[in-house]
This record gives sequence, C-alpha cells and structure tokens, in this order.
Amino acid sequence: MDLTSDSAAPDAELETEEARAPDDESETQNPAGTTDEQPESPAEEETEEVEHEGKTYKIPKPLKGALLMQADYTRKTQEVAEQRKAIEQRQAAFAEEQKLLAEHLTEFGKVSALNDAIAQFEKADWPQIRASNPQLYNDLWFQYQQTKEQRDKAVTALQTKVAERSSKAQQESARRIEEARAAIQRDIPDWSPDLAGKLSQFAQGQGFTADELRQVTDPRLIKLLHAAWKGSQAQQKEAAQARAKPAEVAKPLPTVSGNTPAEKGLSDRLPVDEWIRRRNAQLAKQRGRR
Repeated sequence: MDLTSDSAAPDAELETEEARAPDDESETQNPAGTTDEQPESPAEEETEEVEHEGKTYKIPKPLKGALLMQADYTRKTQEVAEQRKAIEQRQAAFAEEQKLLAEHLTEFGKVSALNDAIAQFEKADWPQIRASNPQLYNDLWFQYQQTKEQRDKAVTALQTKVAERSSKAQQESARRIEEARAAIQRDIPDWSPDLAGKLSQFAQGQGFTADELRQVTDPRLIKLLHAAWKGSQAQQKEAAQARAKPAEVAKPLPTVSGNTPAEKGLSDRLPVDEWIRRRNAQLAKQRGRR
C-alpha cells in the first residue's frame, strides 16, 4: 500500500475547502463591504446676534469680531470725513476773510489819503486866494468839493463791505452753531437747554468765563465737557454713598424702655437691671408656691 499517496490526498482536499470557505467573521461584520461606523454629522455652527444700522442679524460667531471691526472702521472713517469737511470749511472761511480784509485795507487807505487831501485844502487861506487869483480860487474850490465827494463815496463803500462781511460772518457762525447743535443732539441723546445750563455752570466752576463758552462751536469740545461733567457727577455720587455707609453701620439698635417692656419673661435683649428684676420676681414667686 502506498502510504504517501493516501496521506497526501486528504490534506490537499482540506486545503481546497479552506480556500473556498468564506471568512465568516468578515462577512458578518461587513456584508456589504462597508463598516458599521456611521458618518459624523457636521457640528452645528455657533451663531450670535449683532446689531448693525438699527437691525439685528444672526451671523456665525467667528465673524462677529470682523463685523465689529468693520463697523468701527466705518465709524472712524465717517469721523475723519467730518473733520476734513470742517477743516476745509474753516480754510475757505479764512481765505474769504483774508480777501475781505485786503479789500478793506485798500478802502481804508483810499479814505485815509482823501482825508489827508481834504485837510490840506482846509489849511488854505481861501479869502487871500480869492482876492489875489479868482480863477485859481474857483479851480481849487472845485477840487476841494470833488475830493470831499470822493471821500464820502469811499466811506459809504467801506461801510457797505464791512456790513457784508459782518453779515457773512453771522451767517457762517449761525451755520456752525446749527451743525454743532445737530451733532450734539445726535451724540448726546438727553441734550436739552437744562443740560446745557448745567454744563455751562460746571465749566464756569472750572475757570471758564461765559464769554469763552459762548465762542465754543466745536461739538467735540462740548462732548468732552459733557463727559467730564458726567464723571464729576459719578464721583460726587460715590463720595456721598461712601459717607452714608459708615453712618448706617454706626446706627444704634433700638432699645426697649425699662418702664414699658416689649417682651415678657427673661430675654438676653433686656437691660441688665430689668433682667435681674424679673429674675428676682420669678424666684420670689417660686418660694411663695412652696
């Protein structure tokens, strides 16, 4: 008997069956070629409400900082634009004032020269000139009258320009005051004549005069004054609270009069003499019962 062939056959058959046998464990765990793990759902993104231009929006939380930075940048840009506009307006007003001043200087010079010429005419000996040379007298008298007429016209023109300059200055001042009032009412919601009076009193208490305060038209200075006044009010309130607190702690507790006791029996709240009196009365009553 060939033992070699008989023993090899069963081994080969066993290997063939093992090769054909499916991996029960793998098929059970992953029959469709997929794993049992479920895909993770994306976490909900955190949001936060922010207010922008009077409306409320819900945005992702990481964007809040960027939106606030943008809003701050926009606000500062607007402030810079307003300041630039104010500077340009002041420069234009200054240039106009310089122009008017130059024109006024010319008119003043003209009036001054005409006054000097009139003074020379008035020093002349008119009777002597008339007696010695009537024609010269007539010519000089005519020039004298013309000079006075020119001087009067120059004075009228100067007065007119001064009045125009004053009117323009008043209009410009009124415009700046109106713009300042609008800016103050926008940035100080509780602005009122009463508050303006309080700020004026506060500023005068710091050394400013009423005339100096009337010349203030820059809203930034008024807002600074308002902030200083509010800070002073807060300090005064804190100081008053600090003074009142020790007084409340030191306030004595109410005591019960010995003549009209509010409690019956013995109590630790009674004065010493009243407690002893009641205790002696209790002991005497106990002895009497015996």
